[in-house]
Amino acid sequence: MFKIKVFPSLLVAVLTLAAFAKTQPNILYIMSDDHTSQAFGVYGSRLARLNPTPTIDRLAHEGILFENCFCTNSICTPSRACIMTGQYSQANGVQDLNGRLKLENQHLAHEMNKLGYETAMIGKWHLKEAPEAFDYFNVLYGQGDYFDPILYEKGSTETVEIPRGKIKETKPGHQYRGHSSDVITDQTLKWLKNRDNSKPFFLMHHFKAPHDMFQFAPRYADYLEATEIPEPASLYNNRNNGSVATRGTHGVMIPHIGSSVSHRNQNRNMGQHMKIDQSIPDPEYTHLAYQEYLKRYLRCVKGVDDNVKRIFDYLEKEGLMDNTIIVYTGDQGFMLGEHDYIDKRWMYEGSMRMPFLVRYPDMIEAGTRTDAIINNTDFAPTLLELAGGDKPDYMQGNSFREILETGKEPEGWQDATYYRYWMHMAHAHANPAHFGVRTKDYKLIFYYGCDYIKRFKDSDWPDNKSLPFTTKRPLEYWTPPAWELYDLKNDPFEMNNLYGQAGYETITASLKGRLKELRKDLNETDEDYPHIQRIIDQYWDLDQNIDAPIDMAKLYSEERVWNALYPGHHKSDLWRFVNRHPKTPNVLIMGNSISIGYTEYVRKALGRRADVCRVPVNCAETRKMLENHELWLGDGKWDVIHFNWGLHDLKRLTPEGKLDATRQADRLVPVKEYKDNLEKIIQILKQTGARLVFATTTVIPSEAPGRIVGDELIYNAAAMDVMKRHPEIIIDDQYTTMLNFPEGRKPLRDVHHFPWGQAKLGYQVGDVIREILKEEDKWRRPPQ
Repeated sequence: MFKIKVFPSLLVAVLTLAAFAKTQPNILYIMSDDHTSQAFGVYGSRLARLNPTPTIDRLAHEGILFENCFCTNSICTPSRACIMTGQYSQANGVQDLNGRLKLENQHLAHEMNKLGYETAMIGKWHLKEAPEAFDYFNVLYGQGDYFDPILYEKGSTETVEIPRGKIKETKPGHQYRGHSSDVITDQTLKWLKNRDNSKPFFLMHHFKAPHDMFQFAPRYADYLEATEIPEPASLYNNRNNGSVATRGTHGVMIPHIGSSVSHRNQNRNMGQHMKIDQSIPDPEYTHLAYQEYLKRYLRCVKGVDDNVKRIFDYLEKEGLMDNTIIVYTGDQGFMLGEHDYIDKRWMYEGSMRMPFLVRYPDMIEAGTRTDAIINNTDFAPTLLELAGGDKPDYMQGNSFREILETGKEPEGWQDATYYRYWMHMAHAHANPAHFGVRTKDYKLIFYYGCDYIKRFKDSDWPDNKSLPFTTKRPLEYWTPPAWELYDLKNDPFEMNNLYGQAGYETITASLKGRLKELRKDLNETDEDYPHIQRIIDQYWDLDQNIDAPIDMAKLYSEERVWNALYPGHHKSDLWRFVNRHPKTPNVLIMGNSISIGYTEYVRKALGRRADVCRVPVNCAETRKMLENHELWLGDGKWDVIHFNWGLHDLKRLTPEGKLDATRQADRLVPVKEYKDNLEKIIQILKQTGARLVFATTTVIPSEAPGRIVGDELIYNAAAMDVMKRHPEIIIDDQYTTMLNFPEGRKPLRDVHHFPWGQAKLGYQVGDVIREILKEEDKWRRPPQ
């Protein structure tokens, strides 16, 4: 009797599940890597007439096209994590290319499994951890190869040797022959033929193409060969796009920010990758590089489109086309020469905008286009609702199922989307970190300009920004903060940054308010990154972007960096990169690494009372000043010059030039020469007409490399002998200050100071200069 009762219950459950499965649509999610909306026929861009996507365009003609689909973090791994989790990068923990999407966080697959779907992931995964949440997967390792790719299949015991530099690593996998777009499609068709037909399927089919370096299948070699590819106007003339954050003061960073098509960025430009003769000048070089770049890119896109056709042909043959929801998108946008940029990462339209097309005849009216704002965190909630489920509470995105059904935005639909790129100056693409808000009409971007990962000691950041001075690539640590505002209705190509311009105060305030709301709602508080939050707090209410006078000097504070960045510049050009305000006293600090450390505190002490500049190198010993004074003084228009030499003059060297802290070793600059050099330096500085302040050399600790305790007293005494001849020179006794402040000095072997020691000196310098400025107030008054 018991068995008879159970059997009908089981039968009912099975029949109910089978009936439910029949009502659930199959879902095919197709995604390409870096396929941007400019490279479609149906999106109507400058490339539309080339129409490399006739098959994919069918989804728009027979379904819906989203005009305003955006990425929340335009870089491969983070974008994919947002799609899989329905969460923004800070919430899902995958902020950069090193992020890992653990099994428990592969939410979309888990939720689809709960809804009775057979799940599969085939192609480029790129999320470090294997996609174990799927019933089946066959994925590339990491970025994967364009030709003869190795894929790792769930449950397979086959192994393959994968090259890792000079060694080979044995891993599970199989190497397939052919182009990756063909191979991935082959594997998808194989899975579709062998799937469990009793269940609806959820299949994620991810192409590697058209990711750089745009290796197309040989059969496309003649495609577009004789075609002149349309070029964006901003490729040659970027007008007022960008800000001090992307250009630097007076354009000093233009050669180094954002990989380019043209010669502009010598670290990474597309002409190099396309093997264009480097001796060809611009604009011809730009034209040749762009044409080759776009042809290779579009050949990859064409290969994707043809393989999508193979999938569509199979679905139609099997009668699955109309009961399958088909989505096509890219994992983010891509810059195709706009603003002379390549790659993604930017919040500009080409990078931030994603293509998004959906076909499902039972729900979506053919030929629908919508300008509703959606982003990639909305994909998972929507797909789950389409599958018959509900949006989980942990997902931050919103379902747009109603838009698919009606083609209209529901009441209260999101009016803005948030964006954040975390990977400050990563790789040779060199994009500053930034976040912002985009509405249908406007875009507001804030560049905070530092990495969320502090690649330096806590004691040196953020109060002491001098540490980046001694690095090989200082831009990796800090770039100038700035805002950008674009009126997208009147300026869709973002050619005119309106931030700070008259008439835009109200819209700027409104957008900042919306941006603050979004950050709060998404829990983007930066509490975990106080060095970033300090910058946000400092610059949030900035009325207009300021080319901070010292910023570029700070960034290029090593001579080798300067020489690498500006070879051939005349010495008098140094300070043309610094915006010294005509109505504010100009202060120049010259000296060694001690003054590099405290210059920031001098600025804090003086505030807007003076423009405090520092020579953007370690001035080292007195001989260096005599060799470089024309460069370091520039046009000589200084009101106060604060200078020090001694710490390098007194260091001891072996005959081979190595540091040697013994009394047998010779000092770099003997005392007599030091005094003579100081006298010559003073005569040079006096020619500027500036008030002069000399700082004594600070305390030498025991065991300091190449230095002996007490030598600083000898050189300070020698300096005082020289200063007696010049009573107008003010003495800043930094030696005594630090002698009486031992807690501010670093321990044995280090001649430098802790941040609180630097602050002590910096505010002392500020006090000295402030007194001078009080005495000299008359100099800024117009003649009576």
